[in-house]
Amino acid sequence: MDLPRVPLPDEDVAEMLAALTRRFDDFVARAAVRRSPHTIRWYRAAFARYRRYLAGAGATPATVRARLLDLDGWVDWNLTNGVSHIATNTYWRALRPFFNDWEATDGAPNPYRTHRAPRFNPAPPKALSREHCARILLTAANYPRWDTFQRARAAAVLGVMLYAGLRRGEALGLLNGDVNFEHGELRVARGKGAFGGKTRFVPMNADLLRLVRAYQRERERRGLDGAPEFFVSTRSRAGLSGSGLHLIVRAVVRGSGVAFSPHALRHSFVTHLLRAGVPLYMARDLAGHSHIETTLIYTKVFPKDRHDSVRKLSFE
Repeated sequence: MDLPRVPLPDEDVAEMLAALTRRFDDFVARAAVRRSPHTIRWYRAAFARYRRYLAGAGATPATVRARLLDLDGWVDWNLTNGVSHIATNTYWRALRPFFNDWEATDGAPNPYRTHRAPRFNPAPPKALSREHCARILLTAANYPRWDTFQRARAAAVLGVMLYAGLRRGEALGLLNGDVNFEHGELRVARGKGAFGGKTRFVPMNADLLRLVRAYQRERERRGLDGAPEFFVSTRSRAGLSGSGLHLIVRAVVRGSGVAFSPHALRHSFVTHLLRAGVPLYMARDLAGHSHIETTLIYTKVFPKDRHDSVRKLSFE
């Protein structure tokens, strides 16, 4: 049985891959209008691995055509090369929009119509206990090697992830106009999602307002209030970078003895909202999730929850 033909040249592997890459770049250029930069990077990372799979050992024009339609082979190739099941599933999903577009635009055969996504057991959310969350903030606000500004900035930037559930990029992307002290809320205008990301508004509770106000006072005292970014580097007088946040997290991990990542703070925000009895739909809205199934993943049970639940049981 002949394999379905794909609209690529037949001369040699290099020309086939070059043509495929041009077709992918065309897709990305159009997708960038409605997809966030984060999503576009996700697409590109998946395609880069896919090209490596196509051009692997023994590649000929015939094998490239066969591999193009063999998503199960690509899954096996990733797993054999040490990629985790979760990452393999992510790569698989990231490539699907390209093939859907290629089919719709050029009539190319679409292997996603006959292949199923690789299965995996999702890892439990890495939520922190209340005690660990409190220790992280205490360490940030009192780290001995920092000055007053650095302590206030560290506590505030970790606070917006822990108390408001901002992603790393969302926290670093906050502008002055996104922090509304009068109404006590944060505007997240560059979140994940189509067309540049969804905008959401997250209230700041009293604890977060205190941290953010303290940082704002130190920011003004340092003469940094003219910068458009809310979290500012004293060295560059521009927005705090990802590497700058990494240094903050590393120092607080060392000082507190609590291992965590920026995303673990967001996990903790959603998990403790649900533990506090906040309705699922409201937790979804505050977290900026597109699907409520994503929010359900955060329903982590701590050992203390089990003990407290059993204590409520009585047959008398």
